[in-house]
Amino acid sequence: MQNKVLNIVFLLLLAGLYLINPGRFNINLILNHTILFGMLYVSVIYYLLQESLNSRISFQLKRYMISLFDMRYFFLLYFVINLVFSGRYIAFYGASYFNQFTIDWFSEYFYYSRQFLYFILVISSLLYIKLKRSPEVLFNYLLLFFLSFLFILYSYDLLAYVQDITIREFWQSTIWVFYLFVSLLTLLYSVLLLTSYFLKSDNSDGYITNLATQLFGFNIFWSYLFFCQIIIVYYANIPSESFLFNIRFTPPWLLYQGLVMFLHLLIPSLFLFTKKSKKSKGNILIASYSTIMAVALDLMCYFIPAYSINGISIFEYTFFIFSFGGFLIIYLKKLSNYKKVQVITDELNNNINSDEEN
Repeated sequence: MQNKVLNIVFLLLLAGLYLINPGRFNINLILNHTILFGMLYVSVIYYLLQESLNSRISFQLKRYMISLFDMRYFFLLYFVINLVFSGRYIAFYGASYFNQFTIDWFSEYFYYSRQFLYFILVISSLLYIKLKRSPEVLFNYLLLFFLSFLFILYSYDLLAYVQDITIREFWQSTIWVFYLFVSLLTLLYSVLLLTSYFLKSDNSDGYITNLATQLFGFNIFWSYLFFCQIIIVYYANIPSESFLFNIRFTPPWLLYQGLVMFLHLLIPSLFLFTKKSKKSKGNILIASYSTIMAVALDLMCYFIPAYSINGISIFEYTFFIFSFGGFLIIYLKKLSNYKKVQVITDELNNNINSDEEN
């Protein structure tokens, strides 16, 4: 019932936004599609990596994977709507990184086919995570290996968005895939921390502190990749690489890039620098929300210049905040329901074990 209500409300919201401002509607779909589905890819890959390493985080991460699987119909609806609109205004085959070698393979139909492949494989992985009862490390390594290659292809599809929509020129980056992965991974950590505090998770095993430490570390790693990408482009001074940054380091985009660094690096570093700060609820919440806004703003700086020479309008901010807020509320609700079921199950198991001992 909850999924049906969500789908109806979501359709009405999309219809209303399209009627209010049709010209800005496409860019919002791209932004939210990248964030929602990008975090799906990253979360599955990272969970399998954690379990393969026998990390203490893997058990906690499984709850989030199950919650994501419970929202599969929501993701499917959003996915189909995005594909319907994408066919109207993007020539994917002309913008592909591989177009100089295999242009016939990157037709619009092939794009649709591999997008469905991405979606089906991720949902199947979530189902596997939900149903499995015992660790299967060898299979997880193989699945992780395959999904890693799939994420590279997904990243180049995103690069096709950037090339064709934003600059309409050929552009490439040697570290784009890693930059995108780490950026979405920081987003995942932020959501994990917010949901953990919403559920009032027990921090006796250092779970929340460990997550906060990793959020701090990957934010630092993100800044390293951000700097490397810029310095390599600046040093090489190759027109096909510098074209994108020439746009983003002129007003008003220079201000947004500075704000990205402030939200993505300075705020998390300031609030999570010491051991004590990583145990403070207020510090963690501020750093998490700052990271979420930074990831969104960073992607806006890639997508929106083709639509607006004056910068980011309130329309983009409103749609992003509302859509991500709605996603987070439902996500948290699912986690809350799952936790209640888990508590009841644990109590039943404890009662059964007590009866057997007696």
